[in-house]
Amino acid sequence: IAVFLEKSWDSLVYRVAPGRPARLTKTQKQELSEAVKAGPEACGFSTGCWSSVLIQKLIHQKFGVHYNRFYVNELLHTLGFSYQKARFVSDHLDEEARQRWMKEEWPKILEQAKQLGAPVFFGDEASFAQWGSLSYTWAPVGQQPQIKTNGIQKAIKCLAQLSSSAGQVPLHLASRPLIPSFHPF
Repeated sequence: IAVFLEKSWDSLVYRVAPGRPARLTKTQKQELSEAVKAGPEACGFSTGCWSSVLIQKLIHQKFGVHYNRFYVNELLHTLGFSYQKARFVSDHLDEEARQRWMKEEWPKILEQAKQLGAPVFFGDEASFAQWGSLSYTWAPVGQQPQIKTNGIQKAIKCLAQLSSSAGQVPLHLASRPLIPSFHPF
């Protein structure tokens, strides 16, 4: 009050509260960002998805700093990351071979079916994943993460067949009871 009475409005100076000093330098935060973008497997972990606890462990291993796992979430948000559902992509399928099959083999199959007057059946499978929350990971905001899979995950598989004629189940299959087949892989 004394300073205000002496200097009037000039005495009112707003200062930024310094707060606690950062425990990671700007360079270390940049290294952390690059490591998170590279993925947990590139950092020596055996999973494809980041969790805040896993990143907490990474920070401790790389920089010797222990953060609360809840603060790790805040830190990642300030670095431009968000917790998102990942898109699984196969790391063992050959896209070039698939395209070659579509151009060379598929037309042969269709032609042979036409000549014989036979229907073409499509088989498909549905998976009921057993790994649940492992599909969420930290990634840069606006970029959906992709997790490579090798097809060895545990899941319950269900197989189905459809006819090429308007997607209907053929009459000879529909006239007898269909027994669902479940096979865990």
